[in-house]
Amino acid sequence: MSRHRARHQPSPARFRVARDEAPFVAVAVIVVGGFGYLAAAPAHWLRGVLAVAAGLLLAGVLRAALKTARVGLLAVRSRGFDVVWYLATGAAIIALGLAVPG
Repeated sequence: MSRHRARHQPSPARFRVARDEAPFVAVAVIVVGGFGYLAAAPAHWLRGVLAVAAGLLLAGVLRAALKTARVGLLAVRSRGFDVVWYLATGAAIIALGLAVPG
């Protein structure tokens, strides 16, 4: 009977993978949502651009704040490089989006 129960309980490894990929999933949802908004409402393109930039800024903050083992797919290169890249790209997108007249 205990063998039957053990089969239906999720393994700790599954929870660990879900926990480790949660930052990446959060960033991906924001960025994809921004692109979706751009596609759905092109007249309000700046909102979509700012959502994409916000996702990248969040990626930079999460990469700086969390351990490498906990950031999942947000860890591409070294922590310093990733943080600078995400924050600089997000800031550049915001600056370019605000600089475009319209």
